[in-house]
Amino acid sequence: MSSNLRKRIDGQRVVELTRRLIERESENPPGNEASVGNVVASFCERLGLEVTRQPVAGDRFNVIARLPGHNRNHSFAYNGHLDVVPAGPAELWTTPAFTPEIRGGRLYGRGACDMKGSVAAFMHVLECLIDQDEPPAVDIVFTAVIDEEKSNKGIKALLDSGFHADWCVVGEPTGMDIAIGHRGVIAFELVMDGVACHAAQSQHGANALYHAVEAVQAIRDLDRRWQQQRSNDVLGQSRLQVTGCQSGVKVNVIPARASLQIDGRLACGETEAQVRDALEAELSRLQAAGSIEGWQLKQTTFCPSGLTPADATISRQCASAVERVRGVTPRRYAFEATCEAAFLMEAGIKTLIIGPGSIAQAHQADEFVALDQLEMAALSYAQIIDSLDEVIFSHA
Repeated sequence: MSSNLRKRIDGQRVVELTRRLIERESENPPGNEASVGNVVASFCERLGLEVTRQPVAGDRFNVIARLPGHNRNHSFAYNGHLDVVPAGPAELWTTPAFTPEIRGGRLYGRGACDMKGSVAAFMHVLECLIDQDEPPAVDIVFTAVIDEEKSNKGIKALLDSGFHADWCVVGEPTGMDIAIGHRGVIAFELVMDGVACHAAQSQHGANALYHAVEAVQAIRDLDRRWQQQRSNDVLGQSRLQVTGCQSGVKVNVIPARASLQIDGRLACGETEAQVRDALEAELSRLQAAGSIEGWQLKQTTFCPSGLTPADATISRQCASAVERVRGVTPRRYAFEATCEAAFLMEAGIKTLIIGPGSIAQAHQADEFVALDQLEMAALSYAQIIDSLDEVIFSHA
């Protein structure tokens, strides 16, 4: 393919597109991505791409756009999400969250780095590709999904439909370094039962909060064992941590119920069943010993862990492309948070995480992305595509 793609990249155009996406509120919850989804889909339709609005839930839909390449048997995909976390209290923002503003070389607004800036960068690459005299080496597929910030309905619907690609870049914020994987996440609500009574007659009740304390200690001990026994050289340690507790209705009432929030970070490919079994074994042990009474464990979240080898063809190829843009070798590391890359890896798609901005800015008031990072993202995505050759995939 011609090496002129990078020359067509316009940093100001990326900023313009990012602003346009930020202005379309897409908070999740409640999950109102339809407006920004229509902007993205219409943009791709105007380019003449093969566009699908894939229904997911109610009026919520994924956007899938395909640019045919020379070799239709292979494809390179980009994946981003359309939803953003709620902006939170307006008084925490210097300027309104959905009114993008440039200050000091940064673009501020909800979703600037997580991850509408990345989505906009790839949208610009698509319009530059359309202006090329020849098609790319392989099909280029742009996927923008819903519900990444809550239940992963969008990516699951995408993969359940049979979607596949040889390679994929997920545009979560990495500062344009190369994240080769991430830990998984699992979350539970644990409800401890007790018997309510007047605090002056506590002998007639059973304090659910004390039962919760027993459970917290057991989970803490399990977490310590996991730190010693479950670790990955790249992804780090598997963890189980209690992150919240709710109990009590009045100061003089022994509580009949206590609810714990449990967060798990999974580095060793643990399955949902394995984590649940480990927790249930601890709780059953406590119950058999009479330390607690009844309990209910409800899983609320799961995303698997995933890892692409640092020396895999996709890792080496993308690192080389990004280095040509940045002038320095990007580090290859484990993404600090959890994202949807592992779902793609599980589906057999070789996947990396590469995007503008810092994860430290995600989910914060006054979220921002540096303007030079937006341009660097578009240039890097263009360089990756520019260097594609169908021969790569036969040896990947």
